[in-house]
Amino acid sequence: MKRTLCLLSLLVCASISCVGPGHNYVMKTMDTKPEIKPDPNKAVLVVFRSILYGRLYAMNSWADGNFLGQTKGRTYFITKIDPGTHYLFGEGGSVTGNDNGCVKIDVLANKVYYIWQGTYPGPSGLRTGFSASSPDDFTKELSSMTYSELDESAPKPVFDSELFNNAKAKYEKEAVEDPNRHKDTQNIKGY
Repeated sequence: MKRTLCLLSLLVCASISCVGPGHNYVMKTMDTKPEIKPDPNKAVLVVFRSILYGRLYAMNSWADGNFLGQTKGRTYFITKIDPGTHYLFGEGGSVTGNDNGCVKIDVLANKVYYIWQGTYPGPSGLRTGFSASSPDDFTKELSSMTYSELDESAPKPVFDSELFNNAKAKYEKEAVEDPNRHKDTQNIKGY
């Protein structure tokens, strides 16, 4: 009985930490889902989180320190960045920085890139990471997702360069030690 209560308490704590509010949500839900189309001068990113795990937890997404937007469970946003090589940085759910994700992508103008943002249990909160995806995978999930745009009236998150540099160093180390680990994002395909 004591063991069961202990296990139940752990499960409740884990579930609370994975559905908490996370970062202050600065996105607004839109009623209409826009057409996704390339921009002749920019790379278009479609960042989506199609799973429910940690659904209420807002994850900040950055490209080289520039705020892109946030996802919650079953949401997506569309943003544009300059062509070239960028580090995508996702802030997870801990202040220790152990739960942040970072990948390096090379993007071209006049292309659309689909990026899946995952959430996983982390050592001290919710962990995040990015994977390259496709229009087909995105379309399969689209009916269950909500489109969000940046709420220009909301205060924007503050970029933490120390967390970013730690995540970037971790990514670079992983890319050397296990070259296949980030192959999907290193070879991301634009559509």
